Amino acid sequence: MYYQNKDKSEQRFSIADELTKLKKLYDDGVLTKEEFEAQKKKLLGN
Repeated sequence: MYYQNKDKSEQRFSIADELTKLKKLYDDGVLTKEEFEAQKKKLLGN
């Protein structure tokens, strides 16, 4: 069986990318301000 070992940098997600996605969801009305702030705090570790 062939197993490709992925580089660790490929497995990590970018916090900036995740924040951008959250902001879009907030702007599109999918998330409330409270939900957006809660998710942002989780990402930023606050």
